[in-house]
Amino acid sequence: MSPSFVTRLRALSIIVLLLGIVTAILAYSINQTKKPKPPLALTMISRQTVTPAGEAPQPGFTAMRYQRSDGSWKQVSTYTSPDGKLQKENIGFGLMGRGVFEVNKRNRILYFISAMPANPFYSPNDLRRDERYVRDDSVLGYETRVLRFPDDDGSGYIENYYAPALHDLLLKTVSVSEEATSVTEAVQIQLGEPSEDEFRSLPDWPIRFDRFEEKIEVMENAGNTAAAEQMRELLKQERQKHPNR
Repeated sequence: MSPSFVTRLRALSIIVLLLGIVTAILAYSINQTKKPKPPLALTMISRQTVTPAGEAPQPGFTAMRYQRSDGSWKQVSTYTSPDGKLQKENIGFGLMGRGVFEVNKRNRILYFISAMPANPFYSPNDLRRDERYVRDDSVLGYETRVLRFPDDDGSGYIENYYAPALHDLLLKTVSVSEEATSVTEAVQIQLGEPSEDEFRSLPDWPIRFDRFEEKIEVMENAGNTAAAEQMRELLKQERQKHPNR
């Protein structure tokens, strides 16, 4: 098993986790006729395990997610060596009306990942009616709706586990391919406001849109021209919001 592939799979899992969070946040602005609720405040710890084909499971990252009742959140994903020393750290955060960003400490820049609506309310959605719904399951005692996203060539898939009781929060992601299986799952959830100290240090650095542009290209190459065009319009709006970034 190529170490570089395992590294890419771990990085992809972080991106999937971030995008899963965005998916839940987007529900705040959908179907406002269904008794909208304020966002949940919580702290969640998730852990990843990567199992290359024919090999033993390997530990991946540990993710700490801090979410406030105003809808904003911060996530810190860390890799540690067997002796407990920090090897790598990835930081992402989302602010209502501003967007979702990945932090690059080395170059002191922010990568724009996705937009976030300014409306901080969640409206219930019946994920069982989603065409990608496959079954119910549970994580940490919370009932979840499992949505499956198959690869275009049918060689693998990603399953996301969303908890209705936690406003469709993503609690687990299983990524299966011919080369490896990655499982990222919540191991602890504490309801209540996280410490303000976790948010005071959020950086206000120059913003880069490279990652978002790459997603537009992927959409275009996959034939999803309508979605790609919508993303281009969003990108234009974001660039106008940050003209000097």
